[in-house]
Amino acid sequence: MDRKDTLASKLGLSQVTRPTPKQERDRILTASYDFQGGAQAGPEVKNEVKMEGMLYKKSSKILIGWQKRYFVLMEDRLLYYDKDKKTMQKGCLNFRNSKCSFEDKGGVEFTIVIEGAKKNLKLKALNEADARIWKITLQKTIESSHTINRATVVLDKTWKIDTLLFQDFQRIADYGDLLLLEKKDLTSKITRTVQNKQYDHVALVLRVGEERKILDFTNEFQIRFLDLAEYVRYNMDLYENFVLRRLVYDNKAGLEEATYQFIDKLFERVAAAQHRGERVELRSSEMIAAFLKSVGLLHTTRNSVDFHITDFLPNSKLKLQGNAFYSNEMQIIFDDPEGIKQRLLDSYFTDFDTSIFNSVSYTHLRAHETGRNLVCRLLLEKKK
Repeated sequence: MDRKDTLASKLGLSQVTRPTPKQERDRILTASYDFQGGAQAGPEVKNEVKMEGMLYKKSSKILIGWQKRYFVLMEDRLLYYDKDKKTMQKGCLNFRNSKCSFEDKGGVEFTIVIEGAKKNLKLKALNEADARIWKITLQKTIESSHTINRATVVLDKTWKIDTLLFQDFQRIADYGDLLLLEKKDLTSKITRTVQNKQYDHVALVLRVGEERKILDFTNEFQIRFLDLAEYVRYNMDLYENFVLRRLVYDNKAGLEEATYQFIDKLFERVAAAQHRGERVELRSSEMIAAFLKSVGLLHTTRNSVDFHITDFLPNSKLKLQGNAFYSNEMQIIFDDPEGIKQRLLDSYFTDFDTSIFNSVSYTHLRAHETGRNLVCRLLLEKKK
C-alpha cells in the first residue's frame, strides 16, 4: 500500500460510496448553512427545503423571454436550476443578505423585488394551483426573512450566486477552501469576456492552529502566506469580487496534520530554490491540486502542473475522494468597503513585504503537541 492509499485509509476514504445526483445536490444545498449561528451570525435558520418545483423565470433579454427552471425554496434563500439538469445551479437569491419584497401580479405571475438591484426576479407558475402555493409560501418566507436580514447594501448580482457577509467569511474559512478573484481593471474585464472565463486568480485558504491564512502565488511567482484579513485588505484595491467555494468534507479535522506537512514541504522547496539562486515557478492552481493530492482528497495520474483555474469552478469535472466536494460559489459582501479597509488596517496591517517570500532563505513549519492542543509556529529567517 503506497503513501496515498495509507493516508486515504486513515481518513476513511476507502469506505465511502459516491452519492446519487439528488443526494449530491442536497448536500450542496445544505453546505452553505453549516456556519450559521454564533454571536455575529444572527438567528439560526433551519436548512430545510420548504418546497420545490418548476417555474418560469423571465429573462432580462427581450428575445429570450420566459425560461423554464427548477426552483428550490429554503428557509432563507431561493435557488434555481437548469430544467433538465436539476443539479446545475443557475442562480441563488439569499434573503438573509438581500432586502426583498413580494409582489403579486395576478394570475400565475409574481415578482420578487430586490432593493438596489437593476432588475427584479419575475416568475410565473405552470398553473393557478401551483401559483397559489408558491405565492403564499414565498411571501411568508420573504416576510420572515426581515427578522434575520443583516445586509446594509445590495449588489446587482446578488441573485446570480449565493452571498456571504465578510464577517462570516472571516469566521468560517477553513482548510482547503478556495478564494476566486476578479480584477477591477478594464484590461482584465475585456480578457475575461474574450476568453469566456469567470475569474482571474484563485487562492487557497488554510489554517495554522486557529488562524485563517491565505496561500497563493502572484503572477511574479512570489509566494504569499498572509492572515486572511490581511490578504483581503491588501487586495481590495486590485480585485472587485471575492468569491468563496467551501471544501465540504466530514473529516476536516483529519486534514490538519497533512496540511502542516504540505506547507512545510512547500516552503522548504522555495527555500532550497532560493538558496540555489533560482525561483520556483508555481501557479496557484497547480499548488491547490498538489495540496488536494497531499491530503488524500484528489487521486489522479494527472500532473498538478496541468491544472488550471477552470478546474476549480462549479462546472468543472473535478471529483474529490471520500464524498468531499466544493460548494457552489458565495460572493463575499463588504457592506462598508472603506470602513472595513480602515478597520483591517488598524488591526492587522503589517509590512506586507515581509510576507512575500522572495527574500526568505529558510522556511519551515514547526509543530508540537501540548496536551490536546497543537501549537504551530511559522519561522522565517531573512537572507542576510
